[in-house]
Amino acid sequence: MAPVPLSVPVGPAVEVVALAIVEESAPTAQPAHPSCPAAAVATAKDTVSNSSNNTQLSQSANSSSSNNARFLDPDQLISILTALAPTTPKSLNTLSLRGGKALSNSCLSQILSSFARSISTLKLTCPSVSTDSLISSLSCLSSLSTLTLNGGTSISSSLINHLASSSNFPQLKSCNLFPNQPIHPSVFLELPQKDSFVSLESLAFDANPDLNLLDSWNDSLKALSSSLAQSRKLQELAIAGDGIITSTSFLALTAALGPTLQKLCLNQFDSVSMDTSLFLQGMRLLKQIQVVEVGFSDTVCAAAPVTTRMATARKSVTPVMGVALAKSCKTLRKLVIHREGEDASGNAGNNMGEMVMEVYREVMREFC
Repeated sequence: MAPVPLSVPVGPAVEVVALAIVEESAPTAQPAHPSCPAAAVATAKDTVSNSSNNTQLSQSANSSSSNNARFLDPDQLISILTALAPTTPKSLNTLSLRGGKALSNSCLSQILSSFARSISTLKLTCPSVSTDSLISSLSCLSSLSTLTLNGGTSISSSLINHLASSSNFPQLKSCNLFPNQPIHPSVFLELPQKDSFVSLESLAFDANPDLNLLDSWNDSLKALSSSLAQSRKLQELAIAGDGIITSTSFLALTAALGPTLQKLCLNQFDSVSMDTSLFLQGMRLLKQIQVVEVGFSDTVCAAAPVTTRMATARKSVTPVMGVALAKSCKTLRKLVIHREGEDASGNAGNNMGEMVMEVYREVMREFC
């Protein structure tokens, strides 16, 4: 089949291609292909929108927009993308790809290979793509610098090891993993202690943990921090997952990453194992830290005895902590503390993080 040209203008400043691939729902649509169910491209919303220094080509697909959409079989879709890829300007560097069952192993491989020469940022939601196929498809993106995996994408140890390899992705600077299913704690245990994530500056993931495996996350996070410490380049770390951050893993992370880390977001701490003294002990190791955002969870490890839970219930942060932070964290600019029941800004009564920072700034003014 001859390539089908797109009817949208592609200017020299185009930076982003966004595609949403959905299953066909219109009654007049063409039959599905055995390797990839029919996909919809909503041409009515194909736009090139200009801002000061950013132009975005957005090709949205929405099965509910049947009046404005033309439905393509897989061969037509691949032909369109194949025709578009060689003509894209050098400024095109971001591909955002979202699909359900319609985004199959074969479709993902062909789409990524079409744009491999220019794409450095990939945002991907592909619940129907197998881990092996995802690894194989990503391998063509040798210039990848930013990767975001969302939704039903499965995060396995083989995928993590593949991403960490300096020979596969020597330029990977930012990695964001946000699946809607649990990440098993073993995924980081097999990371090589050398030549892993050699260029990584930012890592964010949501463990979405299985509560029966909370105790296993200590070893997993210690292995991760040890591996990340080798490159001495990580500046930003964000970890989410009820109860997976204990005092043990927190101290391991801060000890390993203290020389370079500038921003740390941990949500949610296991409030049973963490108290003020341990929190301060870890903070003192963060020599370049500027922003800290932490949340405390009431979820506890299964091994924690009832007496421990009662004795440590809310050895909470107090404003006077600002004095200790001023002595050791000279670069701190922002501290946000969330507790269960608070909104994202910490507004449930007083914002304790800001109260600590007020003391911190006063001490810095007077004595530093």
